[in-house]
Amino acid sequence: MKKILIALLVFLFLGAGTAAEAEIQNSSLIPSVISLGNGVEVYKYRLPDGSTMTVTANVSKEILLGSSDEELALMGVPARPVFQTDVDEWLEMYSNTNLYKPEEMEIASGQSPQYATYLEAWGGYVAGTFGVVNTSYVAVKANFVVPTSTESCTANPDIVAGFWVGLGGYSSLSNDLVQQGIGWCSISTTNHWIPWTEFAMSQPPVAFCGYSSWYLNPGDVIYNNMSFQNSTDTAYFYMQNQTSGVSHSCSRSAPSGWTFNGNIAECISERSPGYPLADYGSVHFSNCQVELGSNSTWYPIGARSSVKQIITGNPSRGLIYQATSTLGADDKSFTMTFIRH
Repeated sequence: MKKILIALLVFLFLGAGTAAEAEIQNSSLIPSVISLGNGVEVYKYRLPDGSTMTVTANVSKEILLGSSDEELALMGVPARPVFQTDVDEWLEMYSNTNLYKPEEMEIASGQSPQYATYLEAWGGYVAGTFGVVNTSYVAVKANFVVPTSTESCTANPDIVAGFWVGLGGYSSLSNDLVQQGIGWCSISTTNHWIPWTEFAMSQPPVAFCGYSSWYLNPGDVIYNNMSFQNSTDTAYFYMQNQTSGVSHSCSRSAPSGWTFNGNIAECISERSPGYPLADYGSVHFSNCQVELGSNSTWYPIGARSSVKQIITGNPSRGLIYQATSTLGADDKSFTMTFIRH
């Protein structure tokens, strides 16, 4: 998210860190278009951080089933799973997405601070082992309901909030977190919740799969599914508005200098330290699950022995910004509640 640039998660509430922000300027990116022999058109963005993002329009189930792994990779689609139950989900997720062509994408570009602390930034649940480098967690998924914000992003572009799923984010590395989610006043000053993806600390967030005008409405149920394939250094993003039926998917290669570290997986509500948190009321997360080691088995986040609850604030200063409820009986659901700016 804008002004939320991730290097290091400090889990204990010991004090607030600071980081200077660089000037942010907007730039436009126009995708190149490749026509494949099967009639599919592939749109490819080359982002300022050196990574590429691939978006494919109008892919049918028949095309997916008839494509080789190499062709799927060209289309920005992960390889066909081994087990039939996973194949069915894979077909549902990646067929008939991106019915409309992606747009010229306007992004914010600028130098990221080299260090940031997350003492007062995250709320929600994480699973995994902090402070190590490994590739245990390779996928994460969750639903959440788009809230109603009472703030005006147009009048106050520094008032932000975001809800996302992610992999990595706390180790000896300074840039090892990949995310997808939605933000208020994160990549645009319009008064809308807008989806985005990000390789933290490498480049500010970009519009989800190039769909700069994909606006979400309060009450919409959003399904997120994100994975990382370490062998090809590629992240796969999928988001569906289950209320409207609109869904988009794409892949993005990791930028230079960014290293995948799947030591943790998370379902998070985030604020930007030093900036006011947008009043969003409350947001309910459900179906928060994680996948270990590409074994095609999903685990409720609360079923992991390493799960941790994060409450956003600094008790030593008497500040709590948003509350995190206990996990539901299913170990997959919880509610975030706004408390203060």
